[in-house]
Amino acid sequence: MKMFNSRSTIFVGLGSAALMLAAIGCGSSSSPSDGGTGGTSAGGGSGGTSAAGGSGGAAAPALSFTFDSSVQNWAINTYHDTNSTNLGFELAPDAGIDASTVPTLTHDTTDGSPATPAGCLKLTATFTGYNQYIDVKVGISPTVDLSGKKMHAQVQLASATGGTFPGGAILETDSTQAYTYGGSTGAQLTAGTWTPLVLDLDTVSTTGYDDTMVIQVGVQFYSGSAPTDGGTTLGPIEATFLIDTVQAL
Repeated sequence: MKMFNSRSTIFVGLGSAALMLAAIGCGSSSSPSDGGTGGTSAGGGSGGTSAAGGSGGAAAPALSFTFDSSVQNWAINTYHDTNSTNLGFELAPDAGIDASTVPTLTHDTTDGSPATPAGCLKLTATFTGYNQYIDVKVGISPTVDLSGKKMHAQVQLASATGGTFPGGAILETDSTQAYTYGGSTGAQLTAGTWTPLVLDLDTVSTTGYDDTMVIQVGVQFYSGSAPTDGGTTLGPIEATFLIDTVQAL
């Protein structure tokens, strides 16, 4: 099953110690076999936290988004991908698509991983075929040094109506002002079960990737490629995903 790599050129502006969103522009790089994604769209909420070390015990995360009280500036990627279908493009002003079908990103106050305190991202999207994806991202400025770290996230396929969701999820990062992409291995999802995603930043082999200058973090959900043993149609499948505890440790 194919997973979609992504690189984008939108980032979130940052005050001296706090993240705040400032969409600047977008672009992407992709291959016909892998697809691609673009940047983020603007979204409200308070930013994430960045910390180095702590007083005793385990070191604090170098980057942390726990979504306890808001979406923390995460937003749906609206890039117009010409290789694979980015469902988030439906939110772009020039998409010209029925607003009743567009994906949504909200703050869920009833669920999470860990369960206490409750709070997570809730993403909904309708998949109508293979080679489609939806992702959410947050930009970081100035860039953060995550060398020697692993990115972690908890994701869940909360529900799927209209069929069985055949795809999975990827944890993504981009580095430097070139937005060079690094992504985890795609993970299959089991409905109702939290699934951990892990990306060892020191193992990213993309030319030009620099884990000392991470500028964007995201999570992508994809429907994958059509099976080779027949069955080329899919959907519509209305899927709801949850995202929580995105941290660099």
